[in-house]
Amino acid sequence: MRRVLRSLIYILLASMVILGFIVYTREVEVRGEQVIATRRARDTFVTITVIAEDTQKAEEAVVLG
Repeated sequence: MRRVLRSLIYILLASMVILGFIVYTREVEVRGEQVIATRRARDTFVTITVIAEDTQKAEEAVVLG
C-alpha cells in the first residue's frame, strides 16, 4: 500500500512540474498592433509575431494555435 501511495505522489509531483513548464513557457504579449507569443517546442523557444488591427482575434489565434 505504501509503494502505491509513494508512486502516486511521485506521479503527482512530476505532473505538476510538467504543467509548470507548459504554463511558464506560454507567454502572450500585445504591443500596439503586434501580438507576440513565446512558447517552448522541442527543447527550444519559438516566438510567433502576428500583426493585425484586431488584436483580440490575433491573440486568440496565437493562443489556440
